[in-house]
Amino acid sequence: MSRLKLIDRLQPKTIRAKLSALTLSFLLITVGLVLLLVYVQQRSLLQTQWAESVRAQARLLANNSEAALAFLDQREEERLLSSLSTNPEIISGRILLPDGKTFAHYQRNSKTLVPLPNKETPSGFQGNYLLIREVITLPRQNQPIGEVELLVSLEQFHQTMRSTLIDTSLLLLVALMSALIVTRFVVSSITKPLEQLDALAQKVSRQGAVDERIDIQSNDELGNLGRGFNRMLDSLKARDQELAAYHESLESV
Repeated sequence: MSRLKLIDRLQPKTIRAKLSALTLSFLLITVGLVLLLVYVQQRSLLQTQWAESVRAQARLLANNSEAALAFLDQREEERLLSSLSTNPEIISGRILLPDGKTFAHYQRNSKTLVPLPNKETPSGFQGNYLLIREVITLPRQNQPIGEVELLVSLEQFHQTMRSTLIDTSLLLLVALMSALIVTRFVVSSITKPLEQLDALAQKVSRQGAVDERIDIQSNDELGNLGRGFNRMLDSLKARDQELAAYHESLESV
């Protein structure tokens, strides 16, 4: 079987099937676009919230680290870094000197070492991690004396996004099923008169049944078509009656 014949066989043949296929395609495209829009907006919103939350914690840590870093108190800096344990998403944190060397370091899980980012790695979302940097400066001084660097796991972020995607998909699926039910009713109300008209036309062409009429109550184009078809049958019946009367008059002569 050629490709063209296969495509022709797969195409809907009736108006009901064509309208159903068209409506289904439109609904699927709409649902897909809505799902994509919700995902993009939710991802952007969640990323902003996560970044602002971690950045606020880094800013607080930078302010508290000013004195300890100014006096090069490594023990105090490590104590300050230990406060990061209150945030389970922070994998590691460290205080960097202006030359890029690590002055104090915090690691949540010593058994699972995460490669620390280098100086050239930009802040922001990096695959499965979020990197936040905050400069440490002394009051009334513009020259930085160090930098806070926090590395955050995005596992919970991805779980939240998956949960949001699943919930949104289920909601849109319910909406899609509801729309399909309504669409089926609407398509049926449109195509039923056409199907009745087609059945009557087939019956008239095959059996010559000019006594039957189609009952379409609507006042739209379908109603006009049905009434026009009924008038055509009336004309055919009147013509048949005239021909029958003419034949009878010929036979009686």
